[in-house]
Amino acid sequence: MSEIDLSVILITASTYERIRKTVKRLASQDNADRIQLVIVHQAENPPEVIAEDLRTLGEVTMFPTGTFESTGDPRADAVSVATGPVTVFAEDHCFPEPGWAAALVRAHSAGHGAVGPTMRNANPNTLLSWVDMSLNFGPSVQRDASEESSLLCWHNTSYSTELLLEQEDLGTLLEAEGVLYRRLEEAGRSLYRESDAKVSHTNISGLRGFMLGQFWGTRLFWATLTSVEGWTWPRRLLFALASPVVGGRRFLRALQDLNRTYPGHTVAALPYMVLGTSLLTCCIVAGLLACSGDCMKYRLSLVFERERYLAAGEEQIIFA
Repeated sequence: MSEIDLSVILITASTYERIRKTVKRLASQDNADRIQLVIVHQAENPPEVIAEDLRTLGEVTMFPTGTFESTGDPRADAVSVATGPVTVFAEDHCFPEPGWAAALVRAHSAGHGAVGPTMRNANPNTLLSWVDMSLNFGPSVQRDASEESSLLCWHNTSYSTELLLEQEDLGTLLEAEGVLYRRLEEAGRSLYRESDAKVSHTNISGLRGFMLGQFWGTRLFWATLTSVEGWTWPRRLLFALASPVVGGRRFLRALQDLNRTYPGHTVAALPYMVLGTSLLTCCIVAGLLACSGDCMKYRLSLVFERERYLAAGEEQIIFA
């Protein structure tokens, strides 16, 4: 058996067919024989994997767990069985491109605690998919140069396995990874974006899903941040009052990223941009003052059933 360099944690609440495209991309990596794939699934619904898809991988671990009430807790539990010095989280709607695994391993060998990929749009024919991508991941989209950055991609970042095991509240942090990035930076750990580690990400392109994604994702981040860092109520109120400024900065950054990655469509995208940033501004306040509520519960469908929130004709992008 080959030595494992990279453990990939891939979670599914459904059938193997839903994660098969991602699995096949992992199995086609140049260093596939040094990759451990950990498939996290609900114990009562184990996916029937296709052995032929997995034969090039160095190690495959099935990790059964209870009913999913979040994505962070089962991912965190699965870190306990990671055998590689580097652990990366993967998704059924985000597909690694050639050279991705080797690039992550190289970046970690240089001493970085967390390494994020650069993203491409897997459904680029829909304007709303570009807006969604710009608001959520803009600084990581189509980057040609590697650099240190605190703005990495949630749910697709790699970490030192040892570093993850040190986090007592890892499940909470993996649900809202931006909070984990803050903690690592404060501890002096390097966060790095690797331009050679490329992934194609399927973005929400239906209006209802776009609105839900901005609503629940933003509220969850701010609720988690204030809880984990123990913010006082005066500080929460101050940031709630400043939420239009935070939303305005996010709007400008996303607009710049959209113009860089999808030039010529900025004017057409403005209504969606205004809608998205208006929602996230409101949800900053909700997260600060009303906590997370049922954020994790409602976000599960957006994560595990991405095809429901795509424009007509894009559903098959998810499947192999």
